[in-house]
Amino acid sequence: MNEPRFAYPIALNLVGRRVLVVGGGNVALRKARTLAGAGAAVRVVSPEILPELRADPRFECIAEPYDARHLAGAALVIAATDDEAVNARVAAGARAAGVLVNVVDRPALCDFIVPSVVERGALVIAISTGGAAPGLARRLREELEEEFGPEYATYLDVMANVRAGIQARDLPPDVRRRLFERLSEDDILDAAARGPEACRRAMDAAIAAILSGDPPPPPAAPVRRVLGRAIFGLGVAALVLANVWLTRPWHTAAEWQVGRWIALVVDPLAFIAAGWIAGRHGRLAPSIAALAVFAVMCLGAAGWAACLYGPASLPYNLGRAISWPMPMVVSGVVLLYLIGLAVGRWRAREAARD
Repeated sequence: MNEPRFAYPIALNLVGRRVLVVGGGNVALRKARTLAGAGAAVRVVSPEILPELRADPRFECIAEPYDARHLAGAALVIAATDDEAVNARVAAGARAAGVLVNVVDRPALCDFIVPSVVERGALVIAISTGGAAPGLARRLREELEEEFGPEYATYLDVMANVRAGIQARDLPPDVRRRLFERLSEDDILDAAARGPEACRRAMDAAIAAILSGDPPPPPAAPVRRVLGRAIFGLGVAALVLANVWLTRPWHTAAEWQVGRWIALVVDPLAFIAAGWIAGRHGRLAPSIAALAVFAVMCLGAAGWAACLYGPASLPYNLGRAISWPMPMVVSGVVLLYLIGLAVGRWRAREAARD
């Protein structure tokens, strides 16, 4: 039997529609609650049904074995039992009745699968691997949950009312387009993070500026981005100052030993951070960053090992020549990356103005 190919994503309106859930355990409970949250009229059929299902007034619970008659009026069917024979009968009966069916954890018996979902109010992001890798879908969902915070729910709640007001006005299509584009920029989302009132005020100001013919201000970066850049910049500045102090020519031997240890530990970590950021922004291939980090750590280790031979020896002088300038080299690489990134963004803004 060929594995089905779930290639057509769809979002369903289930408000008031009958959905049959076959099963009475924890999986059935999760499915029933999600469906009820979407407005479906949920019918639960199983010889044994959890008390939580029975106690919820949103569910019609039928404590008996599944039978084809339970399919009457159903728009969707979910089979969530631990009995493979029952699941197979549910799938066959649903198909015979022309009803779409999902059998939990059995893609081969499904007409559709339920993706991992990130919900932020009206924003719904679905992730599916076609049933091939549920673990990957879960990991991606967790990453997206961190990326899209609750401000998106606030933004969409306010935007729904604002959009209706804009559409009710007799505005030229190009003005409407400019308004909707402006209202989706980062500074509006930043305002949404401060609450619905702040979001509404930011939207009203943006709308007024466009309708009055004033050029819109350049969108501000979200607070978390500004804060992240500030922390990174301060960290680099502190690293440079620390390296300058550690490599000054008038330090004592003890200070040099401490400084060498700090340089060997902290500077490679700083270089790794710079390489990771550069790779993520597409400025530097991650493989090149990893190679550079490896080279720096090898140089530092060689210098440290050579210094163990003691002062006035050739290995000592060689190691000192290798390890001493390393902090400044690493700090210089980090600073050059930041300067290059700033220049690149400035050029992009100038090109956009032209």
